[in-house]
Order: sequence, then structure tokens, then C-alpha cells
Amino acid sequence: MQNMISPLDISNSLGALNIELCKVIGSAKQPLRLAWTNPEPLARLHSETHQIIFKNGDDLRQDMLTLQVMRIMDALWKSQDYDLCLSIYEVLPMGRNHLQKELASYVEIMQNMISPLDISNSLGALNIELCKVIGSAKQPLRLAWTNPEPLARLHSETHQIIFKNGDGRYYFL
Repeated sequence: MQNMISPLDISNSLGALNIELCKVIGSAKQPLRLAWTNPEPLARLHSETHQIIFKNGDDLRQDMLTLQVMRIMDALWKSQDYDLCLSIYEVLPMGRNHLQKELASYVEIMQNMISPLDISNSLGALNIELCKVIGSAKQPLRLAWTNPEPLARLHSETHQIIFKNGDGRYYFL
């Protein structure tokens, strides 16, 4: 399983399997995280590894269709000059395992991203801060107008959380 073409993207070559980065992910189906070195000469500029999750027992056909709809919507939005900078990951359902009658799939791991759970957890802390800034429910607007600086700071922090990976992309899982 090394020195081959990626099953998710034929434009990506997978180099040697990086055993140190491979692991079983702790969840109900125990998917396997696989990592390969990127053999491309300029890999250090983009991504030094290609990572894929192998899942056995999850039916990801509906996920694949949902992601295809997201790609279509992204193209429609871009045609109307709405670029949301979406990076949509690849899913490849492969069919049934003949021994156990379970579906197997590959899922692309997006590099340098944060999950919606990470964003939600970070915004949870900001929501507490926002309540402090706005004050009691009786006078929220007056407090916000009399002291707009903390709200501007909160907006700045929220912006940093959403774009935490630095490339300005939103990631949907």
C-alpha cells in the first residue's frame, strides 16, 4: 500500500506509508487513519503527507451525495460571484465486504483545518464574553452603543477562530 495513486484523487501520488502517523481512531467503528509521504518535489510548500481514513461498517453513500450537492451549490454560488472558499473533502464508498457484509469507504483528511466542534467550543467562550459586554437583558443595546470597543474586539476574535488555519477557508464535515 505505498508508492501508488490516491484512490480519492488520481492527481495525487502516495509515497511511502508513514507508520508513525497511522492509527486507529477511537470511535464506534474504529476507523483506520492512514498517512503517506507526499513524493512530489514541492510537497513542503503544500502538504508533506496525504492522509486518508479507511472506514469499515459505515454507509457513506449518502455522505458522498451530500458532498456532491455541496460542490454543485459552490459552483452556482461562484457563478453569481459568491465565493465562500469551500474546501469539500472526498468520500469514496467502495462496496460491501463479502465476509462481513459491511460497507467500506475512504474519507479524505483535510489538512490544517478545525472542526465545527472546535469552532462551537471557541464561540461558546465568546458567547459568555458577549453576555458580559452587552450586560443585562434589560439594557443590552444601550450598553453596546456606549461601549462598542469590546464588541469590535469580539468580532476580531471570532474572525480569528473561524479562519484559525490561516488560509481563509471554511471546512464542512
